[in-house]
Amino acid sequence: MPCTAFCWSASRRACCALALVWEDPGEICSLAVRDDLRRRGLGRRMVAACLDECRELHLKKIWGCPSQAE
Repeated sequence: MPCTAFCWSASRRACCALALVWEDPGEICSLAVRDDLRRRGLGRRMVAACLDECRELHLKKIWGCPSQAE
């Protein structure tokens, strides 16, 4: 399964991945933001980058499974 990852800077502040599933749906997965940098819009920007990639790939379906690390 091809995967496109977006990382915000070398200091690993946040990351998000887009996995291509079958022919059409894309899955936004592995979204993570460092605890001390939350509530600043980094996650929103990572998801926006994944959605931009989906548009470029002409994907019409996008999904994600929300979960929270312990």
